Amino acid sequence: MHLNWKIAVADAIQMALYAVLAPVFLVIYIIQLFLRYLDDSKEVNAKHVLITGATSGLGEAMALKYAKTAATLHLFGRSEAKLKETEAACKNVNRKCNVKTYAVDITDSKKFVSMIEKCATEEKIDLVIAAAGIIRSTSNTPEDPMAYMDECIDVNVKGVMNTILPFVPKMKEEGKGQLCVIVGALGNGTFGSDPIYEGSKNCVRVMLEGMMGPLRRSGVSLTIVSPGYLHTKMTKGKKTFMMLEPSYMADRIFEGLQRKDSFICDPYPLYLLTALVRIIPAQVFVSVREWLAPSKSDKSAWFSC
Repeated sequence: MHLNWKIAVADAIQMALYAVLAPVFLVIYIIQLFLRYLDDSKEVNAKHVLITGATSGLGEAMALKYAKTAATLHLFGRSEAKLKETEAACKNVNRKCNVKTYAVDITDSKKFVSMIEKCATEEKIDLVIAAAGIIRSTSNTPEDPMAYMDECIDVNVKGVMNTILPFVPKMKEEGKGQLCVIVGALGNGTFGSDPIYEGSKNCVRVMLEGMMGPLRRSGVSLTIVSPGYLHTKMTKGKKTFMMLEPSYMADRIFEGLQRKDSFICDPYPLYLLTALVRIIPAQVFVSVREWLAPSKSDKSAWFSC
């Protein structure tokens, strides 16, 4: 096979730049940690919280966590019956908490946006948590790549942006407010096992990172959460030693939002692994992924051509 020396040289230069810049990024991160340690600003305690995906998993865990301290909870979910269960659980935690529920499918954009916009204009909201998400295990059409792609885009991308964007104008005008999005560790790169899901999460992460600076200058805090595997229906059947309980991750997010952290991640080993995937040049990753590719009988390769 003929070697294209121009491409080879470009690849070598790219690898060299990664090697040089990686330590610089590490130093910057350490400085940020040190500045955070010195920060003695007052913690933020949101009293009026809106949460999507509140009927199960991390969204439900966040609802139960904020029920302890919030005055008002606005909970969104597809199932009205499950929303009532979450509402009852929140009431058991704190009888004084005013819990409002909204049964709507996030893929029904017109209806969902109408409800969200009403909350944004008529309700007092300090914190918005976009926790609704979909993965292959919870998809209605997991074996149909085109339909599954539509679901992931509608929920993981459009659903997230439809949740937070209506609150941005008012928060910017008031110079305060918090937005939090559950992206997930697989939103930091791709392992190639579910490229449609991973692609949707990477897509929304890039948009959020682009929004973060301008919002911060307006006094609005945006937090990206990258949890690893959690014991939820989304990870049913998966076996990993880094599996966490949703209640534990809810505690981590609560603490991070009190500090207005821009990024919250746990467990760190998985986050580090996905971060390394982002650093590795695409051509290297694709080659390694090809060598380690599953057999044709592996169902995880349903998207292969």
